Amino acid sequence: MKLPKANCMWPAFWLMPDRGLKTGPQWVRSDTGKGKNDPGVGGMEMDIVEYLSAWGHQRYNVAFHWDGYQKAHKTMGTSAYVQADKDGYIVGGLLWTPGQIIAYGNGKEIARWESPRISDVQAHMILTNVTGGWETDPIDDKQLPADFTVDWIRVWQRSDLASGADGFHEPPPPVVKPTLADSPAKSPNPP
Repeated sequence: MKLPKANCMWPAFWLMPDRGLKTGPQWVRSDTGKGKNDPGVGGMEMDIVEYLSAWGHQRYNVAFHWDGYQKAHKTMGTSAYVQADKDGYIVGGLLWTPGQIIAYGNGKEIARWESPRISDVQAHMILTNVTGGWETDPIDDKQLPADFTVDWIRVWQRSDLASGADGFHEPPPPVVKPTLADSPAKSPNPP
């Protein structure tokens, strides 16, 4: 990804729990707490790359949030400094396995956390570029546009951690409906 340089930009690549539509409204599906709506181990917000332009162009945060966002809220994380390539891109990564999270910047490990509290709730990926963020300075229109450019996203699942419902499945063959062009030509003068 290529991070914007303009003031007051807050781009991020992050994960939120998603327990599926049958679980209820979005706030229940994405709950990071541990309580009546989240039996067992709760979900986690996982910030793979969270960047505020005020921090400087090569610095971003990796953070994890759990047990809700109120009094019981817990978090851990670290800052990363990574060198952009010749085109201005960095690569943020996350290896998430049962009981362990490893964060990467440009292919190098920058943080590791091992705990039974690490979420086992499936999650969805989110890419955002919010203006404002935690900064208090106004946006300078002369610095716009300020794009958050994502060149690619790759996701893998280890086969030893997959269930029968997980992973890649061959799509069914396309249904082809015949058209007039596919019909045999009819002679205007039948025999």
